[in-house]
Amino acid sequence: MTPTITDILSAPLDPNWTVDGLADRVLNAIAAQPTESEQEFVIAVDETTDRQVRRLIRPLLACLATKSASETGVPVNLYGGHFSFQRPGPAGPVWVIGDFENQPGCVRVALRCVNLEAPMDASLISSDPAVMMGKPVVAGTRLTVEFILEELAAGTSVGQLIASHPRLTPVAVSAALAFAAQALRADVVYPTTRRSV
Repeated sequence: MTPTITDILSAPLDPNWTVDGLADRVLNAIAAQPTESEQEFVIAVDETTDRQVRRLIRPLLACLATKSASETGVPVNLYGGHFSFQRPGPAGPVWVIGDFENQPGCVRVALRCVNLEAPMDASLISSDPAVMMGKPVVAGTRLTVEFILEELAAGTSVGQLIASHPRLTPVAVSAALAFAAQALRADVVYPTTRRSV
């Protein structure tokens, strides 16, 4: 059985421990979980009585926020926001995603593992004339497939997109790409012409 965040934080610390090493242990433990379970790992300071966990949670959140910002290329926010990390999982690459809050009176983190190789769910992309003039969107959001493609074409990474749009998941980005590929498979020729400058 893989340890929980609380198990990792409450375990005796090695004399050479670092917050960065502790953060890696937490991320690796979550990435090792079976993605089918969709288990969310939550820890809140006001819900634990373990003194060591209470002392470690704030530095851990700061470290995770810094790591996520570094991996996704977005500015660091130490006080709250979203995490996204790509890590190796038992059956291939996975995303460890989640939310955190680090404010006076509320210190909380929730993380879960998402499989990058999961089959695409057609219900992830929807089209409704009342939402974004009927353009295909990620279901439950106003994020159009067009917007996702434009952002990726402009050099925005999937991690940056996820960090900037909390309701977006790696699976939804993959579904948008699959939808666009399917739309372009039609038997239509798109001529391109060169313009002379």
